[in-house]
Amino acid sequence: MQRALLAHAGSILVFLPGQREIRAVAQELSAALRRSGDDRVHVEPLYGGMSLERQRQVIRAAAPGTRKVVLATNVAETSLTIPGTRYVVDCGREKQRVFGGAEGSSAPDADAAAQSAGVSRFSVQWVSQASAEQRAGRAGRTGPGHCYRLFSSAHFVNELEPHAPPAIARVPVDGVVLQMRAMGIDKIARFPFLTPPEPGALRRAQRTLAILGALRPSGGAPAGSENAVGAGGGHFGAFGDDG
Repeated sequence: MQRALLAHAGSILVFLPGQREIRAVAQELSAALRRSGDDRVHVEPLYGGMSLERQRQVIRAAAPGTRKVVLATNVAETSLTIPGTRYVVDCGREKQRVFGGAEGSSAPDADAAAQSAGVSRFSVQWVSQASAEQRAGRAGRTGPGHCYRLFSSAHFVNELEPHAPPAIARVPVDGVVLQMRAMGIDKIARFPFLTPPEPGALRRAQRTLAILGALRPSGGAPAGSENAVGAGGGHFGAFGDDG
C-alpha cells in the first residue's frame, strides 16, 4: 500500500476478503493518513451490501488533486469500473460460501455431520488464477498501471486453481431442488445440468426439504405436479423416486 501511495498519481483499488477486513483496514489507513496530515487521499469502502447510490458515489472519478483508495471485495472484479485506478493491491483472498464442517477440523466426521445437517458457511479462501488475473486487469484500464500481489508468483502457479469451481458444486442445492419440483421436474437426478451437482447433494436436499415439510410424498399429489399451498400458507412440492 505504501509503495502504491508513494508512486505516481492515481487511485488505488485494494481487494480484501470481506466487510470485516475492509472496516479494519479503513480504520487503520484513515488513522495513518490523519497522522501524516495528508488530506488528498480519501479511503472508500466498496462491497455488495452497499446501496446502489453509495456504490455510484464510490466509483466516481476522484476530484482533481486528490486520490482514492477503494477497499473492495470481489464485487469490483468484473461488474464495476473505477475511473482513474492506476494501482491494484490484491491479497489473493475472497469469502466463499462452502458446504461442510468447520475450517481446520481434523475430524472427518465433522464434515459429514455438517453436510448431513445441510450446514453452509462463508470461509476465506484463495482466489483462482482466473480471478487474480481479472483483478490485475483492473489496474490501468485507462492508462499505465501496476498490480501488487501479496503472494508470490510461485504460489500463484502452484497453489491457485486455474478456475473457481461452480457454486452448485460447493453449496447446498435445497433451493434448486425445491424450485425444480415447483416447475414440475420430477426426475432431478436425470436432469441435464450444465454442471451437475453431486448425487449425494441432491439426496441430502430432498431429505432436508422433506423434514422441513417443503416436499410431500408423490402419493399426496401427482408426481411432478405444480406446488400445492399448505395450511400454513407455504408452498409445497411433490417428491418421489429420483432413480
